[in-house]
Amino acid sequence: MRVSGADLAYMHDRDGSTLLVNADCESIQDAPLAALTFHLLIGMTEQKVIEQKSVPNSGREGLLTIAEANIDGVKRKFKIFVLKKDYCIYDIVFASPPKLFEENSAAFDSMLKGFNVPGAKL
Repeated sequence: MRVSGADLAYMHDRDGSTLLVNADCESIQDAPLAALTFHLLIGMTEQKVIEQKSVPNSGREGLLTIAEANIDGVKRKFKIFVLKKDYCIYDIVFASPPKLFEENSAAFDSMLKGFNVPGAKL
């Protein structure tokens, strides 16, 4: 499996779990964080949001979403964080087989904990 379309991508060879990090400062959309989150799920079927909550980061309010969806008929569970700051959109997306989600999502939690937009007033 090949992962592309992100500024930074990690893939777990054993089970295909992925962690993607992306920043977009060129085609910024003035859309709510929930809409930006659902944009990341476009093309996936049987989408189901399990949890969604505000999470402060870099002096702004980000949106953390836990969801399930099918990609080409394969069920995946996601943790998605979206943040808008200084005319940029930042997103961190973790995808895993549902049975390994809790075990493997520590990488996402660690990435989010250390994530900070440069120049942010904390």
